[in-house]
Amino acid sequence: MPPTNKLFLALAASAALTACGGGGSGAPEPNGGPLPVVVPTAVRGVMIDGYVSGATVFCDSNGNGSFDSGEVSATTDPVGAYELAAGCSSDLVGSGGTNTDTGFPFDGQLMAPVGSTVMTPLTTLLVGSGLTVAQLAELLGQPAGTDITKIDVANGQNIDLFKKTLAVHQMLDSISRLSASKSGETNLKAVYARVVSDFAKSLATQASGSTFISAAGDINSTMLSAIVRGLPDILRMNLSASDAEAAADATVNALAAEAQMFTKSTTTDLTALASLTRTLQNPARQPLDVGATTNHWALSNDSLTLNGVVARLSDLSTGATLSGLDTIGIDLRVVGNPASESVSSVALELVERGGEGRKLQLMIDEVSMKLDAQGQLQVAVPPTAKVYVYGYTTNGTEVNLTIADLSFSPIRVTNNGFTLNYDNMVRKVLTNTDASARTTAERFLAITGSFDIKVVIDKVNIRKSDSSAFTNQTVRMTNTSKSVTGAGFTGIVTVQ
Repeated sequence: MPPTNKLFLALAASAALTACGGGGSGAPEPNGGPLPVVVPTAVRGVMIDGYVSGATVFCDSNGNGSFDSGEVSATTDPVGAYELAAGCSSDLVGSGGTNTDTGFPFDGQLMAPVGSTVMTPLTTLLVGSGLTVAQLAELLGQPAGTDITKIDVANGQNIDLFKKTLAVHQMLDSISRLSASKSGETNLKAVYARVVSDFAKSLATQASGSTFISAAGDINSTMLSAIVRGLPDILRMNLSASDAEAAADATVNALAAEAQMFTKSTTTDLTALASLTRTLQNPARQPLDVGATTNHWALSNDSLTLNGVVARLSDLSTGATLSGLDTIGIDLRVVGNPASESVSSVALELVERGGEGRKLQLMIDEVSMKLDAQGQLQVAVPPTAKVYVYGYTTNGTEVNLTIADLSFSPIRVTNNGFTLNYDNMVRKVLTNTDASARTTAERFLAITGSFDIKVVIDKVNIRKSDSSAFTNQTVRMTNTSKSVTGAGFTGIVTVQ
């Protein structure tokens, strides 16, 4: 066929397809033209608490604060920048990664409302709290019209706002770590998110015409006090009313002092601010100690009495050798006027170091502790109490047991102290378990070997002899939802 005819046929076929709609990318519009192809607008921004690199930023399409399947995400680059090429019409959430100012992992969770080009502790306060951009700017002593959702505070161009950003994060971080230490929670990101929500909502109720951080860098202690008193986790210890107030005041003062180290600093040097951040936000730094130090119980001589032998906690940290482990005594000293009565839980955990890999957990869920008229500690186990037991050996057998009959006396009371009858509890387990688990339980009777030991008491303010705080510890009962978090005494014992 001549070339001219081929071209004619090709043009004719093309025209026919067009008339039938066969060459379009979709249904025609009423005027006969094709629908335009919609190209999503990429969302770009920077995650800042110091720039955060390697973090996951996602479009929180369902608003639950969690990264779910199908939600668009990106990873921040070495200067905290992110890009969601597919766009996002919801709030953004960011977590993980490393704070490039400190070199420490970022344990919190930041958020930013739709349209933000930065994600910071300040934009986080805006999500779900009712706070407006204008209100937050006023609370932070910023000029009218300041849009906190559009300012890269870490680039050195707005040192005042950067200091206030670091101060706000310092308060959120310290409250989160304090709350986690008191509650025993290990998911700091979840604690941080909850603290941010409560903190921001409290600010929102106080926002009208108020300044939280003044132009001079002063923290409004009245507003901070209202925030702190709305965070019950901080005051979980069973304190008297006056001690609870003292603890709240101590928390406010400590938080304000830390925050003002940023806001009242005269430096304009980003390196100096990074150094201060590194000091205050070191994960190894102990949480704020805000428990009342004038009214509490003190552990006598910072010691436990194991099988009648006094063992200082400092010695237990490196290991103590015992001839047996039938009893564990805790002797306390009254300091001031501690809370007159509490119902606590007491837990013991033994985990073998090598050997048979044995693990034993014993928890008494109700122990009544109160002062009598003579100022002596009275300890009793009420009739409603239960003992929860978990035991394990590497042969694969377990003991899971709840004992409701406590007539075997799991606790013996002494003057201002009490003794856990470990041997009595194990023997009671032997009489209450079936034959398949009895072999496992027998491996904890008259035990020998090297063990990590942990004793935890909750809901009572027990401190060291010098009135400083113990690090809170947690015993989580395996295969149950039971746990005890509170003053914890830990160490290593070798039983011969």
